[in-house]
Amino acid sequence: MERRYGGCTHLRVGASLHVEPCDDARLRIDRRTAEVKGAGIRQFFRNSRSFVLGAGIGSGMTARAAERAGADFVLALNAGRFRAMGGASPASILPIRNSNEFVASFGRTEILPSTKLPVFFGTCTFDPELDVDRWLDRIIKWGFGGVTNFPSVIHIDDERRSLLEKCGLGYSREIELLVKAAKRGLMTIAYTRSQSEARRMVEAGAEAICINFNLNRAVESGADPSVSLSELAARTSAVARVAQSVNKSTICLLGGGPITKPD
Repeated sequence: MERRYGGCTHLRVGASLHVEPCDDARLRIDRRTAEVKGAGIRQFFRNSRSFVLGAGIGSGMTARAAERAGADFVLALNAGRFRAMGGASPASILPIRNSNEFVASFGRTEILPSTKLPVFFGTCTFDPELDVDRWLDRIIKWGFGGVTNFPSVIHIDDERRSLLEKCGLGYSREIELLVKAAKRGLMTIAYTRSQSEARRMVEAGAEAICINFNLNRAVESGADPSVSLSELAARTSAVARVAQSVNKSTICLLGGGPITKPD
């Protein structure tokens, strides 16, 4: 069941549901995918249901499962792959893989061939060797429908984040990524955590934000104890109000942290 907090749609990230689609559902998916091409993300979501369902994934199997379950889009994320490998989302911010090449490897060979849904490429911008323009051109060539700033510096502790910010590899570079992606016709979803980050993204032109207060932990450890659902609702509403005060048409999604189950 999806919930709305302060005008925000609850984005279920990382779900793996197994529901066989009926013929009508398959036709709806094909029609929605066709409508996405050449349209902005607001137009895409207007063609969707009263709520929006997305899945942060890392394999072709979960791509197929998400489509069958009725997802509107999927995000190819390094965190999704680490979960599929038996790890947890916090591994996504550790320097144990070249994140962009890692996502490209399974995104191109597994996810894109397995679904007709729009696929957002989770791009890491705190890679000092990343040429943003060249990488976006490759993402378009490969056939991805959108881009998101994941992993993001919003998930890194303040001390290490400050170092990245000083080196020009912080949140401003993530904004640059999404601005350039939108100019190339790609859909974008901006990961944000604070009111100031949401304001900066929307002022830069972001049409959709994903309010995310923490990375999902491993299933065994349960929900994030640092943020209760009631606190999550209040903080989400505050961020959404700021984003929509800049642009009332901003689409607000919610995912991560203590959100681990449909109920």
